[in-house]
Amino acid sequence: MDKNSILGLSIIGLIIVAYSIFNQPSADEVKAMQQKQDSIAKVETEKKALAAKTAASMPVAESLKDTTMLSDSAKAELEKQKFGDFASAASGTEQVLTLENNLIKVLLSSKGGRIKSVELKNYKTWDKNPLLLMAGDSSVFNLTLSAQNRIVNTKDLFFQAAGTAGSKNSASLRLIAGENKYLEFVYTLPEDSYMMNYKINVVGMEDVIAENASFINLDWKDVVTQQEKVFRMSARQRQFTIVSATKMLTISMKEPLKRKT
Repeated sequence: MDKNSILGLSIIGLIIVAYSIFNQPSADEVKAMQQKQDSIAKVETEKKALAAKTAASMPVAESLKDTTMLSDSAKAELEKQKFGDFASAASGTEQVLTLENNLIKVLLSSKGGRIKSVELKNYKTWDKNPLLLMAGDSSVFNLTLSAQNRIVNTKDLFFQAAGTAGSKNSASLRLIAGENKYLEFVYTLPEDSYMMNYKINVVGMEDVIAENASFINLDWKDVVTQQEKVFRMSARQRQFTIVSATKMLTISMKEPLKRKT
């Protein structure tokens, strides 16, 4: 290696050394960088701790949303926590019962113990189909109970057919809460009548329904289906009647007449 090459390499080495010394961070800069790294590490640690705490405090029903992954005993426990003594009615298969006279045909569902459909046998719709006042899921019928520090909705539970259920003119559906403890819906359809009798029996429920519960909420909704070719004709007047032992309530819904101009 000649003299010029050695001199060139020496100069390059000096430049590198000088650059390293000149750009070396000061003690304050080193300290600031260390503090920044420590802060980042602390934040990450806190995030992990918070995530672990949240997961530990999450209810079983939330942390295991897919109940198909739960064992039968775990499902039963969850239903017991949610429905109390009505837990056995939380699952089941819908059973449809038929009440019928010479004028109407009524289908009852064991899911919620509600009326599923009502057909007027001697009438048809404008397009010659069976005239259904109620059909399928067009209606909601629900009793809200305050039971064992829980709010229980009958629409979510399965009733059992009992007594005269399945006969032509009457049916009894029971929501079981234990041995000799049940809420019973009794439907009776007389001959030559469009009116169906509905009765609620509460049997042995003293330790289930709250003692201070002086009433039960009834929620009954129905989506009015189109019966006439022009819907506004069907909506001009509708009427239903509720009859109790002491009074009769008739409610009419009318479309107001429009003045001609």
